[in-house]
Amino acid sequence: MILTKKMILTTLIMGLFVIGPVWADKSNIIDLKTVQSIALKDNPGLKVVLDRISKAQARLILARSGYYPKISARAGVSRIWSPDSKISLYPDDPENVYSLALSGSWTLFDGFERRYSSLAAKSGTKEKKYSHQDAVRLLLMGVTNAYFNAQLARSNIKIVKADEAFNLRQLKDAHIRQQVGTGTRSHVLNFEIQANVARAALILANQNYDNSLISLAELMGIPEACLPAGTEPTTLEDETPDEMTIPEEGPLKTYALEHRPDLLKTAEMVRQIKFSIAQIQAQYYPRLDLTSQLDSTRFNDPGFEQNDFGFNIGLALTYQFYDGGVRKASLAEARASKNEAQHSLELLRNQVVSEVRQAFSDLKAARDQVALQRTTTSLVQKNRDLVEKEYQAGQVSLTRLNEAQRDLIKADSQLALALVSLRRAWYYLQIVTAKSIVKPGNF
Repeated sequence: MILTKKMILTTLIMGLFVIGPVWADKSNIIDLKTVQSIALKDNPGLKVVLDRISKAQARLILARSGYYPKISARAGVSRIWSPDSKISLYPDDPENVYSLALSGSWTLFDGFERRYSSLAAKSGTKEKKYSHQDAVRLLLMGVTNAYFNAQLARSNIKIVKADEAFNLRQLKDAHIRQQVGTGTRSHVLNFEIQANVARAALILANQNYDNSLISLAELMGIPEACLPAGTEPTTLEDETPDEMTIPEEGPLKTYALEHRPDLLKTAEMVRQIKFSIAQIQAQYYPRLDLTSQLDSTRFNDPGFEQNDFGFNIGLALTYQFYDGGVRKASLAEARASKNEAQHSLELLRNQVVSEVRQAFSDLKAARDQVALQRTTTSLVQKNRDLVEKEYQAGQVSLTRLNEAQRDLIKADSQLALALVSLRRAWYYLQIVTAKSIVKPGNF
């Protein structure tokens, strides 16, 4: 059996779900690239666009067929009674007439209508391909956002568990101090309450994490929106120097204007309408067709011979002087559609530039937020550790320790959110500049 590329890819994707270690190592860690690959595999929404591409390609073949001659054959037999035969229920002396014909026609000139029809169909095919790439771009954006949400939810679980562990450790120490007479029952109850609060937060964090995985599985196209048991996104890592370096805005803005598939799709729509206008204008020209026919008729005997056939060939020139204003109205409608599409293209170009500028603004803010939050979290961590030592030494109150711990949990959560916002801002910049997909136009 010959394995096609699609069969091989399907086998590999299925292996990701059947064999856990294929995704990563022991804990079924799945990275963003794998998530995106699975989401693009057999996505129903993308299949719809691919079907439209197939339809557009069929239209292109149909348009090009006008350049070829048309050949047809006809065979017939009929029973004829001559005018002088007796008309009755049972007429006498009927004749059988057999006929054969082979005819052909070829349009020599049609005002270039076939040319512009083919160009319009070719432009329509490109437009559908750009639509597919735009659908890929938007799908990747949704999948990536869902993946980042899952990463953030997983990080929040880790933070809440650390909070629970801290309070359980303090609870143990409070029990010991109470037993030796240096602590109070209220301190024990306080840490029991704080541990329960952490457990409640952990329940909510687990719920958010489960929901984020369900949303991710849905966008990935996983049956029943259910990832294999134990599947987890990668751990949210610290920022890298490259992520904290902002690129130049100008080159990426130019790239976006040249490569955004929605822009290219709209531009192709404008071109397609221009070709349609030329098609209508071609109807004002005369039409010249070459016709020919080889035919024969025999009576009472179907045994055709070479000498029975006659042949004719001719030229036919057709010009339509008046059509009730159909061409004029069609031309006016097409020109209005072209103006509409042209204005839509201009609006879209402005929108693309605006999206790129906003993406740069978001990226700068996310970078600054990470830098600030990294420093703040470090300070809050040191402060919490210091307050913990002072509390154990009896130098600060229990309330101050609770506040320091809450500040640390808040700072850790804000740092995780800042990291996710930074990664999301980077990827959004790739989305709005179309750098997240294969370069459009390489068909």
